[in-house]
Amino acid sequence: MATAMEPRRYSINILQMFKMAGRAQGCVQSKRYLLPSGPIGLPLIIFALAKGHRINTTFPLSSTGPAILQLVQISALAFANGGDNDIKYVFFEASTISGILHASMYLDAVVLPYYTGLDALVKSTFSGECPSCVCRNEDLVVGGTLVSYRGWGLTTFLVVATLCWRVISRLYGRKLGKFILIRSLLESSSWILIIIDCVSLSTNSPPERLMLQVAAFGGILVLICLCVIRELCTRLTHLHSVYRSRTEDVCNRSKIEMTK
Repeated sequence: MATAMEPRRYSINILQMFKMAGRAQGCVQSKRYLLPSGPIGLPLIIFALAKGHRINTTFPLSSTGPAILQLVQISALAFANGGDNDIKYVFFEASTISGILHASMYLDAVVLPYYTGLDALVKSTFSGECPSCVCRNEDLVVGGTLVSYRGWGLTTFLVVATLCWRVISRLYGRKLGKFILIRSLLESSSWILIIIDCVSLSTNSPPERLMLQVAAFGGILVLICLCVIRELCTRLTHLHSVYRSRTEDVCNRSKIEMTK
């Protein structure tokens, strides 16, 4: 009787293990939805940037908006949407790409007038002909020349290209190994441009709310360092596992040859 109950007991334990694993995976997936690039956080950020001219009176989006967009880009690069099937994965990645493009466009609508006014104040001098007459040595352009950062710029387009290439690699890259090399190149270039933008904004930021901007971009740099360390640890662990498996294969082959 006991021997007859043992297979049933083992099957029940295995089913419980699968249920627990499914719940853990679902919990991780639900937490990813709350990321800045997820389907919950990203629409809220887009809504805040779209209403940036109204929100800017109470919350300084003109100063912290670039850091928020960089946070979305880092989240999209560091945490891939873990869809169970290809259709779900493509849908989430396409929504992330569209969200990043809309967020960068709304960010420019907030920061470009701010940068233009800052350039007009810094590089303009009173001519003396009248109390409000000013003169400039160069033409005033949209966005000014003091801060070169643009949300709708090369960094955003490279991040979007990386996400698009991830979709292509997910759909067709299983048969073509060269896709992995191009994906790594795009991801590395995206991280480098984000770091350059962050350093440029932290060192060449407008004087208004300087401590807030330094804290925001300093936090972004710390987050980038953590993501890079995690990626390096993952790559080293993968290389170690590959080296160990190959070493075990060589040892097994040598044992087989010795037995012969």
